[in-house]
Amino acid sequence: MAVGQSGKPVVGAIIQARMKSERLPGKIVMPLPHPFGKPLLSWIVASAQRSTFVSAVTIATSTGAENDILESLSVKLGVNLFRGSENDVLSRYTSVSRVQKLDVVIRLTADNPIVDTRILDEVIERHIRNKNDYTHTTGLPMGMNFEVVSAPALLSLEKETLTSADQEHVTLFIRNSSKFKKEEVFFFKDEQWSSLRLTVDYPSDFAALSLIFAQLQPGEFPGLEFIGKIKDISPWMLEVNNANIQKNPNISYEVELAQAKAILQKLEFYRAAQKLGDDKT
Repeated sequence: MAVGQSGKPVVGAIIQARMKSERLPGKIVMPLPHPFGKPLLSWIVASAQRSTFVSAVTIATSTGAENDILESLSVKLGVNLFRGSENDVLSRYTSVSRVQKLDVVIRLTADNPIVDTRILDEVIERHIRNKNDYTHTTGLPMGMNFEVVSAPALLSLEKETLTSADQEHVTLFIRNSSKFKKEEVFFFKDEQWSSLRLTVDYPSDFAALSLIFAQLQPGEFPGLEFIGKIKDISPWMLEVNNANIQKNPNISYEVELAQAKAILQKLEFYRAAQKLGDDKT
């Protein structure tokens, strides 16, 4: 792995962001907690800035006029802003990596406001120590997992024949390829953790996260320990949005059927769930 002039890898956090949203437009700049908190996106920025490894934080958005508001916000937050392709999100990452001469890239998304800096640093250190091309977390609550990828691995994708899905989902080609050294950092086998929904897609997600963030003490940052306290003391707060469905266009037909059956059962449509199971067989 290449290193910067200091002898240490140059690590940058890149947050892909856009104001467009099918279900909740403008969510990334809405105050969290509502109505007097700071913008959702600023929580992610602040957590990334607390990392002992991250030397630069960049908001990577598209050139669409709706994203102009992020120009002033990036200045206010003291971070870089890059504007590029709407659909080729990968090109935003490669462009920032090249311009900033990064060695390691942290991929974050603007609809996931909880970044546990302690876990972030633990995984970055592991990625560097093991000389991985790609490292990702699993088992954390939905919205708290993240990816670490070497900049050379990202830049090498410019020589590959990529699909539109590869360009949109940034690390998809790396995840599916045998060319790269990859590592999965697994945190919990207990589905009670991984099933917690801490991402913002629906209005009810924002309502749930707003309620949760309102429990923060002054100067406290949200992380896994904080969510654990909520889980122990007020678990109902984590159930406000648990009926929401996370889109995943890459799952198989069989997995989609199983998830649909589980949703029907959760809503107590037992006969419909049984019928779906019977049709499958």
